[in-house]
Amino acid sequence: MDLNKLLQPAMYPPKWLLIVIAAGIATSAGALVDLTGRIEHASSVEFEIAQLKKSVRPHPTPSKADQEHGEQWAKLQAERNFEWYPIFLALERASSEDIELLEFRPDKANRQLVLRGDARDMNALTKYIDRLTAQKMISQPYLRHQKLSLREGLQVISFEIQTSIDSREIVSVSQHR
Repeated sequence: MDLNKLLQPAMYPPKWLLIVIAAGIATSAGALVDLTGRIEHASSVEFEIAQLKKSVRPHPTPSKADQEHGEQWAKLQAERNFEWYPIFLALERASSEDIELLEFRPDKANRQLVLRGDARDMNALTKYIDRLTAQKMISQPYLRHQKLSLREGLQVISFEIQTSIDSREIVSVSQHR
């Protein structure tokens, strides 16, 4: 055994190598701390996403009864929003003292009206139909039924007129009100 080697002072690495190693260890430790923080943040975001997915339930498809209920409400809304003013105005413009309108039956789905009433004579009824034809909201009025009847001792013509409603005119009149 060579005791001379053991008795010699130990050789230390150069200082610059120690500085490089210390800098590498410090950089690695900083990167490890940063990576740990990012992993924790990612896991907390994943947890929040999972919580949100649990809290947001998909909308169930409505049942047939619910769909029918919704359709009924849509019909009622359309009924409520229907512009009656132009139609009443047109009927008022076409009216005369020789005509007594007794029934006004609208069919909004088919855009039609049925008018029932009494006329003093056939001439008054013909003029009434002509005045209805002149109204922009009313189109294609025709006499569906007529008959002579006695009303309060007077002979009158009971009639039924069917006509179409021109919805384009209703929209244009309502916009000008």
